[in-house]
Amino acid sequence: MKRLKIALAAAVLAAVIGAGVAYADLPPQLPPTSAPYGFFVSNNRIMDMELQALAQAVNPDGSRLFLQHSVFAPGQSTGWHTHPGPAIVMVVSGSQTLEEPQGSNCRTITANAGEGFVTTTGVHEAITGAEGADTWALYVLPPDATAVRTPAPTPNACQ
Repeated sequence: MKRLKIALAAAVLAAVIGAGVAYADLPPQLPPTSAPYGFFVSNNRIMDMELQALAQAVNPDGSRLFLQHSVFAPGQSTGWHTHPGPAIVMVVSGSQTLEEPQGSNCRTITANAGEGFVTTTGVHEAITGAEGADTWALYVLPPDATAVRTPAPTPNACQ
């Protein structure tokens, strides 16, 4: 477990130093001096981090890392979408609920400030709570990824 925490911290640090991203096709990087130094998110707890989601990111040819800071309005949805690799989402303030189909059901995970969740490559959306949310997402994508996010239709299980 300690190795996972160290590896995750190293990945976050590498992403902070090397990449800024918006939801788009492989966006340009922000100027490194536009972000202050230090930890942007510290000690968030993710209860449901499945090994399968992280294993999708392992690639002998390396991975692309993107780090995105987002501020959401109360009740705002990300819309249904997919990613070519997992995303580790850390909620800094407010709350977000991840929705994703699981068989014939719609699974939901709510993360409050100081918590987070991991998305897989499957279809999902996140809906912000009544107070809005401030989040950081670390995307771990395969080296041949051509987009960070792809829109997707609402799955039947979550209608």
